[in-house]
Amino acid sequence: MKHKEDAHNPVLYIHLGPGKTGTTAIQKFLFDNRSRLLCHGICYPDFNHPSAPRLKEPFKLASHMFAWNLGFGDQKAKEETTFIEDSWWKSRLAANCPTVVFSSEFFCGRPSQEKIDRLQETAARLGFPKVKYIYYFRRPDLLVESRYQQAVKKRGQYQPILWNKNESHRIHSAFKMYVENVGTENMIVRVFEKGQFFGGDIFRDFLHAIGRDWSDEYLLPNDKETNVGWHKDLILIMRLANQYLTEPHQIDWIRRYCIIMFRTLYEGRKEGYGMLTEDQRKQILSHYDPFHKKIAKTYLGRPDGKLFYEPILSSNPQAGSNETISPEKAGAILDFLQKKDQKALALLKKAASLGMNSEEEEIRQVSKTLCSLF
Repeated sequence: MKHKEDAHNPVLYIHLGPGKTGTTAIQKFLFDNRSRLLCHGICYPDFNHPSAPRLKEPFKLASHMFAWNLGFGDQKAKEETTFIEDSWWKSRLAANCPTVVFSSEFFCGRPSQEKIDRLQETAARLGFPKVKYIYYFRRPDLLVESRYQQAVKKRGQYQPILWNKNESHRIHSAFKMYVENVGTENMIVRVFEKGQFFGGDIFRDFLHAIGRDWSDEYLLPNDKETNVGWHKDLILIMRLANQYLTEPHQIDWIRRYCIIMFRTLYEGRKEGYGMLTEDQRKQILSHYDPFHKKIAKTYLGRPDGKLFYEPILSSNPQAGSNETISPEKAGAILDFLQKKDQKALALLKKAASLGMNSEEEEIRQVSKTLCSLF
């Protein structure tokens, strides 16, 4: 593919995300290949700044500093960031680069007309007459599962999964907000499905989205560095800990061992990761179907209005919210903790004892299974 732009008319591509559509993997790919990308006319600036010394991976890999400075997102870090002048941003941009990329899912964090106007104005001051926005759509039932797992693993969530069923509404609203303010012609829509990735993976797909060819010089991120989902057994254990352990360090202790158990007891298993029933999936998809049809027709030129191609698969149509950890697997988990860490075992026993009286059947059942084996 020949790129039609030149250094005198640079194009700024802003990767909006949203979250749980491979954003961290894309950002790591871009960050690790900055020097290689420059050789191919692509600048991915390093936006780390002394005013935010707390930035660590994966935050340092992305353009979050730029997004925070413009008021996007609601992270505490943006409050600690002093405004950085355009001259500093310009010093980060490579001269004579026809293609510049910023990437931050915080651009999807409660966008408003004022914030998007500020983004457009800043891009113009930095010397970009043209700005394109890249947005990946993920099937909403899979998005619900992925974001729910993230909430349980990292934010202490303990509610059942359908607590999070409207998550797609927020990110779809963000897309509509950008369309209204920057125009349909400046939005680039991609679909987060392996079968729809140009070239077979998201890295080739992203380069294709910005009008660039793949090069065998590029380094690919290690699969273990990506944020993979846990087996639902471990999500249940983590929910139990989130609800009934009172000290953050205790919850972190259980989280640490869930990560280890995922790698030792569950890695390689292909079943047990789906958390929604087949009916729940169909209901969620049906709710968003009119919107997705419009996206497919408008941005991908598909007369049939089909945005997602992967079928809904379920080995057991009833599997999901009513299932709990089997006694065999619960025994393996307890045996593992018995050998590895008595403190973690005691914490899990405490949480399970309290969970016996939970109002939620799923938590009550897993607590009974665990307590029967202690």
